[in-house]
Amino acid sequence: MSRHHPHPLLSRALGAALLAVAFLTGPVLHADEGWDPFKQATSQISRPNLLIVLDVSGSMAWSPVSDNIQPGVDSFGLPRLRWNSSWIQDSDGNWLILWSLTTANRPPCRIDMFKNALGNSVPIYGTASTTSPYWTSPAITWPSSWPTAHGGYTYQGGGQWTSYNYQPPFNARWTAPDYSTSPPTDPTIDGWDPGLTPSTPPQDLVGISKNKVNWGLEIFSTELPDSYDMGFGGNGNAYVLQQVSADDTQSTQNTNAANIESFLKPKALYGLD
Repeated sequence: MSRHHPHPLLSRALGAALLAVAFLTGPVLHADEGWDPFKQATSQISRPNLLIVLDVSGSMAWSPVSDNIQPGVDSFGLPRLRWNSSWIQDSDGNWLILWSLTTANRPPCRIDMFKNALGNSVPIYGTASTTSPYWTSPAITWPSSWPTAHGGYTYQGGGQWTSYNYQPPFNARWTAPDYSTSPPTDPTIDGWDPGLTPSTPPQDLVGISKNKVNWGLEIFSTELPDSYDMGFGGNGNAYVLQQVSADDTQSTQNTNAANIESFLKPKALYGLD
């Protein structure tokens, strides 16, 4: 007599169905019996090991929307600062130079946005759009008095100084924000804090998931020294900054996540560029 053998996939499906029925019709486990099958299953699952591979070549200082827009590392979406100068006469007819601090839209660069998503330090300011200017930086309202005095310069309000000097009163640049501190360190201009609010605070994906994921960090660029060469595709140099550790011990993963977060600080605070 011949026997009919079911297809292997059908056999597996029938086996799974019978197992499910056995669980459903088996003895009921009460909470006071001290055994939770779902907790038992999840506690035996190993954490995923994830290696971040980050491009640190020069193009990471460019805008995400266009290679022709190159705001530079540590731009954060903050307004670009520039000095304009013009000649004016005082009430006695003497000629003075009027130094005016002006602003313009400037997007964050690619590595800033990467740090914002994965790290705990870098905020993003302003908003993106699909039409020109593609990024709108926050507006600045200049104070009536400037907190830092500069000899030979008189602050007139509105971000303007008068002087006989042929150089502006200070270098027009932002300090780096750092939202890993408490309270956060806001960006300032020459000691003045305009009180800007980030449109996107640091998302800190590495930090908030360090109890679920074993993180690592590797950088690559043709601009890295040959001594860092680890054969990344034979076309560039790569270097592991934080090795992924398969050790699920939380203290180990806390340390590894903190190390990665330190690399994801602004360049001015010794982060990657």
